Amino acid sequence: MTGIIKVDDLKDAGGNSIISSNGSGTFTYTFNAGSIAQAALAADIIDGTKLADDAINSEHYTDGSIDNEHIADDAIDSEHYADGSIDLAHMSSQSVDEDNLYISNSGSNGQFLSKQSGNNGGLTWAAAGADFDTAITINESGADVNFRIEDNNNINAFFIEGGASAGIPRVGIGTASPEGEIHTTSTGIGKAYFDSFDGNTGEIALRTSRSATVGNHGVSQSGDGGRLKLYVSDGTNFEEAARIELAADATAANNDTPGRIKFYTTADGTNSVTERMLIDNTGLITIASGQINFPDSANVSTDANTLDDYQEGTFNLGSSQASNFLTGFYTKIGRMVWFTCAGVIPTSGNSATQTLTGLPFTVKDQTANLGGDAEGSDAQIGIVGHHSDSGAIAVKFVLSNNSTNANLFQSDNSVATHATFSGDTFNLAGFYTTDA
Repeated sequence: MTGIIKVDDLKDAGGNSIISSNGSGTFTYTFNAGSIAQAALAADIIDGTKLADDAINSEHYTDGSIDNEHIADDAIDSEHYADGSIDLAHMSSQSVDEDNLYISNSGSNGQFLSKQSGNNGGLTWAAAGADFDTAITINESGADVNFRIEDNNNINAFFIEGGASAGIPRVGIGTASPEGEIHTTSTGIGKAYFDSFDGNTGEIALRTSRSATVGNHGVSQSGDGGRLKLYVSDGTNFEEAARIELAADATAANNDTPGRIKFYTTADGTNSVTERMLIDNTGLITIASGQINFPDSANVSTDANTLDDYQEGTFNLGSSQASNFLTGFYTKIGRMVWFTCAGVIPTSGNSATQTLTGLPFTVKDQTANLGGDAEGSDAQIGIVGHHSDSGAIAVKFVLSNNSTNANLFQSDNSVATHATFSGDTFNLAGFYTTDA
């Protein structure tokens, strides 16, 4: 169909002219609200070059009429909206994420996000500074969550367990599974240092009270106290190997707190400790099981009140005629030696003085003679002995100072020869001092 359409014939649904002319070649387009339906516009037919600034404001679109699909990336920047024009009501949850959040400056290690000075709600990076003394509470709501600090070698450099048993906090250093209030782990030697200066003393204090209320006092009773335990691995579990127990030794009273210390060890072949030694509140030491072992060579003390040695053993006496014919036992406590010996004197007609050799320790500082005075300058101490010839006859066993030798004397103080007691049976007992 062909024909001529007059300008005045173009009208909208309301009968209003859409295009008018002034008769001089100028045409004016007039569009009333609703006169052009969305279906009558092709996609992208109207772009920013065809719209004047402020041509469309909020009165011309309804809430939700413009969504993300109709806005190109970077189509709207801060020049195109006024302060406060976009508020939380027009933002969905997570509409601004870390990729779209802009902070006024760049942060560095050790800084934190802070409210901008003079800006209501703005954020900026700020240094903590030496005067950062504001109290900080983490997890004020008491949520059942863990708290953890990492370092460059351990993700659990410092760990606090959330929801700890019975409300007792558990802190782990090097572990995320603390088994007590404080639990440390390391692959090297585990160490704890308590340095003290100015002449003060480092201290580890264990305190106990019978009160069920934390911080209150209840009188401690016998056995209340603390323990230091050693656990070793058996390849599967940690098992207790030793223990030191510090405890009250009786019910305490005001300014009256007797104490005791017990020592325990685990015997070979078991995994439970046994009490070995007790020091009670009077200082009395009780060996519950086991023995005291002194070194083979005494570490001699000059202190008269120090026990520096204990030994038990056997010895043999001989002479120039025969060896080891008298066999004996000795006990040495400190410097004192007690001994007994018995045997048969070798048969001999030799008239030479019989000198016995082989005492267990060197004779030292002997100035008395328990068997009676014996003649001779070397007669230091006599030990009463008996021999089987003609009944019980007293003889003297006289020790030689600074040696391990002794001589037999007859009851009349005459020195015995090899022939004097030839073939006789002897039983001797005595004691002496030594410096060994």
